[in-house]
Amino acid sequence: VTPVAQELDLLRVHLCLNASLFRCDDHLLISNTSMRSLMAGVPHGDRIKELVVEQSLNTSYGGSWKTTLNTDLFVAVWKAIFAKGLHLQQDFTVKVDADSLFAPDRLFYVLDAYSKEEQRTAMYLNSCPWCLVKLIGPIEIFSREAMKQYSGNMDRCHREVPHHNISEDVFLENCGRLLRIRAVDPPRRLLRPDWKIQNIDHKFCSEGWAAFHPYKSPVALLRCYEITYALTETQVKAP
Repeated sequence: VTPVAQELDLLRVHLCLNASLFRCDDHLLISNTSMRSLMAGVPHGDRIKELVVEQSLNTSYGGSWKTTLNTDLFVAVWKAIFAKGLHLQQDFTVKVDADSLFAPDRLFYVLDAYSKEEQRTAMYLNSCPWCLVKLIGPIEIFSREAMKQYSGNMDRCHREVPHHNISEDVFLENCGRLLRIRAVDPPRRLLRPDWKIQNIDHKFCSEGWAAFHPYKSPVALLRCYEITYALTETQVKAP
């Protein structure tokens, strides 16, 4: 999380509703300043688990994709996670952006389509199967075995994968290809993305997606949460 007003406002919505990453079996909020301190007094703020990285979160913008060139930053963040062994504690690791709406209970139905044997292999989910870059930053989902592969080979990927003009998601996709980590298309609705607007149309919030991106307005984010969690169990399970 970048400690700027817009992302902090979005974080307050996630936190107050005990939603997004806070609804997972475990979570880790990453920034270069203490979010627990900044969220003091906000409901559920005292249960924040965080990792404070001692470096700037500022990155340049550009490359062929006209995007944030944040690979080096995220390599440093992943290494900090690996050093603490946090990637080994759960069956799956999910990276989610502050401006994404994420419903972990819906992700359960996505992952449940894979056998336990498949889930124990090195795999990640294509966030956007119909996109040119299929692993995209708003939500990234890796099995524990995939995390082991990234952990043991991050330096190799940093050396061998050209990364100075790409974003972290493209880097991880290319690194996964180098390491032969299996990329799988989700059998159910995982992410509903849009790159041309500030806030996803609320009509999509009732369609059973596990994640939406972007939501730059906390009011719009809250409204989608209201629609999302008003759904029946049958609707949530819908493909």
